[in-house]
Amino acid sequence: MSLPSVPNIKPDNPLVSAAAPCARDGQATGPRQLAHSPVPALPSSESALATGGRFASLQSAVAPPPPAAGTLKGVRLAGDKVPGTAVVKTGLDVLRDKNFALLSGRAVAVITNQTGCDARDQSIVSLLQQAQEDRLVRRLVCLFGPEHGLDGTLDGPVSSSVDGKSGLKVYSLFGDHYWPTRDMLKGVDTLVFDIQDPGTRFASFVSTLYYAMREAKTNDLRLVVLDRPNPINAAKVAGPVLKDNVGTFPGVFELPVQHGMTVAELAGLFNDYIHLKPERLVVVPMEGYARELWFDQTGIRWIDPLPGIRSITAEMLYPGVGMLEAANLSVGRGTSTPFECVGAPWIADASQLAVQLSARQIPGVVLVPAEFVPTAGTFTGQKCRGVRLLVVARDQLDAPMLGIELACWLQRINPIELRLARTGLRLGSEVLIDRMVAGEEPGAIRQDWQRDLNAFRQARRSHLLYA
Repeated sequence: MSLPSVPNIKPDNPLVSAAAPCARDGQATGPRQLAHSPVPALPSSESALATGGRFASLQSAVAPPPPAAGTLKGVRLAGDKVPGTAVVKTGLDVLRDKNFALLSGRAVAVITNQTGCDARDQSIVSLLQQAQEDRLVRRLVCLFGPEHGLDGTLDGPVSSSVDGKSGLKVYSLFGDHYWPTRDMLKGVDTLVFDIQDPGTRFASFVSTLYYAMREAKTNDLRLVVLDRPNPINAAKVAGPVLKDNVGTFPGVFELPVQHGMTVAELAGLFNDYIHLKPERLVVVPMEGYARELWFDQTGIRWIDPLPGIRSITAEMLYPGVGMLEAANLSVGRGTSTPFECVGAPWIADASQLAVQLSARQIPGVVLVPAEFVPTAGTFTGQKCRGVRLLVVARDQLDAPMLGIELACWLQRINPIELRLARTGLRLGSEVLIDRMVAGEEPGAIRQDWQRDLNAFRQARRSHLLYA
């Protein structure tokens, strides 16, 4: 049967097309002064290391105030300059504008990928090579690539290689090793971490950060974390907390699916357990950032953080739809809208499914019937029936709960084909899977993780760097 066309619904979030990674050739400003944990602006690299707290922090003298709440509306591409859009400077921009003072005289290795570039589209690798030529940095020794590789295009295990642009050795942290080994770190005294995290627990970059911190302590290195926005905003904390198989990559820490933290804030949280000395863990916060900002409100150019996340819409839905990817479902990989649709050949009637799920009145989204043929991932080349997810009110969206709603309903209509047991690491708890298989209501299941979620909120509070 032919499916009805998608209704003309105007989302309140942008539908962003993929953008190319930054050019690896060349430049931006200071982080916001932190009201709850002030560190004075200091002129030299060594004096910029605070002596107290969980880590040191490079501060700028003046920070612009965040935009007023409610001024960021409308449908825009992420790179558009819109009235009320903040001009956020990433940690890399700040470091560059301080002439790499924190790295003066240092032998540096960088953990980065295609997202590690500044406001002028120059990669951190190019910037540090230029800084080496200008004698601002003693030496850029090597590079470390996370999952998907240095250019962010690879799936599966990644081999170590030589970067064709810089000529530097690139050690893979998603292959034979998940962390830098002592041999890889020969000649290095400072590790720099600069990766745009998607803001979701089961994206592996924060686990890579955790391991980098652990190895920095083991090898007595300094670790510099260059902060970037949480793209799905850093105000919302949602979803099940990882309880089972903690310590299994990429689930190395008890985080909820949507943790509501930036990478620098996570470094502070992790250090409660790793115990790097304050002078060994240095974070460079952003300037002009506020927690409630979505990525398209920061003024930072969009670069796909993962191969399947090509828009802020997909990134918003990823904490929910991504939880179900292993459950014998296609999440739209190999289509023009990955993570914006869910389906399978074993779903008999897309229209009926859309009606049934719409009756659940899931906040923030409209569900419409969809048929698609993925060219990658699960059910490659097969016709899938399911639903398209249209985000119409992103501030109301609870993406992990959306994933639970989808799972519970699909379990109800076809318990044989849906393979929820495969989703354990992403859902975070076998108990949750058992309750869904038993047919419990999503609202009741949600109560299962509230105590752990509230405990995480409390632990998180003292590490927040932005209002």
